[in-house]
Amino acid sequence: MKVDIPSYSSLPPRQRRAVAAILSVIGAVAYVASMQTAGEARARLRAEVATLKIQSARLDRQAAEYERLRAAKSVVPGIDDLRAFLVARAEASGISTARIRLEPEGAGRMRVTADDVSFAGWLAWLGDLKAHQVNVESCRVEALSNPGQVAITAVLVRPESR
Repeated sequence: MKVDIPSYSSLPPRQRRAVAAILSVIGAVAYVASMQTAGEARARLRAEVATLKIQSARLDRQAAEYERLRAAKSVVPGIDDLRAFLVARAEASGISTARIRLEPEGAGRMRVTADDVSFAGWLAWLGDLKAHQVNVESCRVEALSNPGQVAITAVLVRPESR
């Protein structure tokens, strides 16, 4: 069975107008649908751009803070100042300074010996020292029979003296 489809020009004027009207309606519906989809995409992109602007501003602030901290000169204490600094930070971390001995080992290096200190206090002290740019070069920790107490031998160093 063969279906013969007439050409547009062979249609009577009334049918041509009907076909033109149908094609116009289909075109209008397609246009409205595409505009609605584009509007939804535009709104979604606006929200994403706002989020990206906030993230960009935060990264700019962090970069500026990083550069400020990097450019800041750290105060390098002398041996006596380093000793006083270590004692003060030990007390702030809950370590009894009567239990620790500090012996200078050259420029910017200090040997710390403690026979009976709290391990939690020791870790808090190390964290505090790291925040103040004093590093651990070597460390030996020995557990004692008393729970939570340890014996420590460590060498603390300022970064500039390495």
